[in-house]
Amino acid sequence: MRIYIGIDPGKSGAMSWLTDDIDDGLKSVNMKNTNPLDLDSWFKIFKEQTSDWLDQKDALFIMMERVWSFPRDSGKAAFSFGMNCGMWKTLFATNELPYIEVLPRKWQGHFNVPKLNKRERKLLLKNKASKYLKEHEEEYKATYSNSDAILIALYCKSLSSPS
Repeated sequence: MRIYIGIDPGKSGAMSWLTDDIDDGLKSVNMKNTNPLDLDSWFKIFKEQTSDWLDQKDALFIMMERVWSFPRDSGKAAFSFGMNCGMWKTLFATNELPYIEVLPRKWQGHFNVPKLNKRERKLLLKNKASKYLKEHEEEYKATYSNSDAILIALYCKSLSSPS
């Protein structure tokens, strides 16, 4: 059994994961305004629930969106953006977890997301994630905060699962 993790490290980001077994469903946790202690505490809970996978690093696939700040961002926004990424990268390093970064255009291209303004794109991504959840999972609801992470986890699975 493999586990596929998708992470949107943005300020209002999330982490989502699923396994090869569709009956296991998809899990998602919003990470809005997460500080380092929250992230570490939450990861310990995740680690306990998925210890079978974490012990077998070749069964764990982590994909995090590669993000960056823009010149028009305020200094505070750019700093918190970088801090969120740094927290994730530190978490992976201290737990010796391999991960790959994926550009937004790459994973969005997999879902045929055209170039749109931010509001239209976020709505389209939420609708695509909602469609998946409606077909496979009733416990979670796609939101603007977790839809990227859900789709990144699905993209990770599409690249990493055995044929």
